[in-house]
Amino acid sequence: MLYESKCFKIMKNLKLIILISLLISNVSAHPGGLLFPLDCELGKSCWISNLPRHHVQGKQVDFRCGPITYERNDGTDIALKDIKQMNEGVSVISPINGVVELKEEGMSDISAKTIGYKASEGRECGNKIVISNNEMQVKLCHLKNKSIRVSVGDEINAGDIIGEVGLSGLTDHPHLHISLLDKSDTVVREVDPFYGPQSDCGLEPKSLWLNHELMEKHAATGIVYNYGFAFENITAERTMSGEYLHAQPEYTEEFIAFVDIFSVNRGDKLTVTILDSSNNVFAKREHEFGKYQARYFLFAGKNLRGEKLYGEYHLVIKYKHLGGKEDEF
Repeated sequence: MLYESKCFKIMKNLKLIILISLLISNVSAHPGGLLFPLDCELGKSCWISNLPRHHVQGKQVDFRCGPITYERNDGTDIALKDIKQMNEGVSVISPINGVVELKEEGMSDISAKTIGYKASEGRECGNKIVISNNEMQVKLCHLKNKSIRVSVGDEINAGDIIGEVGLSGLTDHPHLHISLLDKSDTVVREVDPFYGPQSDCGLEPKSLWLNHELMEKHAATGIVYNYGFAFENITAERTMSGEYLHAQPEYTEEFIAFVDIFSVNRGDKLTVTILDSSNNVFAKREHEFGKYQARYFLFAGKNLRGEKLYGEYHLVIKYKHLGGKEDEF
């Protein structure tokens, strides 16, 4: 997949304008189908960052026998770009017709990494809603505090807004966690919506998602979702919070390009390059991932040591998968 490279012109009052498109979809209920549970555009303003795990030969893997999961993960994680987007509000939508069986709220939207994981013990799901019908139970986690619109006992339809994405519970990034239980049989069991009722990977998926082709396309490794330039030291936490310079100051000592990625895999390689107006390499960094991680932050930059910035600078991002496929952003 080839993406047009981004060009940033360095000026005194440089601004990065981010356009976020919202998905407008037909949300009519569909028997046996599962609606996408967020009001966002997959791959543009939200991203799949983790998948339900399957037990195969002593390993926990995703529905393709791949790495996009982690131990004991029972659901699908759909992440936002940053806290700024969360604060602006992204609606959580009921994926099924049903009755609100459980509602828990009152937890603050504070990163578990910031306050310590013990602060969230027993409430890992954070603010949550459980919706149930005769066939399925759906649990929606990490909702924004005070955003939940429904109450226990309410009858709701697929497509109804029930709250907003938050940062409550055991998480360090704004996202929605959705997990499913199959109630149609005498034995209640976990369901992977990408894989339907099947118990293992390696078989042809029978997806429960209404738009299963789109969902499966975006269940991938090496998802570059946020990148740009900064003129001071930068961290993953600061990019998530939006606390970094978007405009070039009059005097600056550093020029940095940063990249945020979901689902990096062991053996994959990332190259971040800044090119000047003459396509000369201004700064470059290459990195090979040693293990699977749901989110990774990398930057490349240069200490200017009094050097002035003129003209246009291009950011080129290349992600090479272990199998040889290379994406350029």
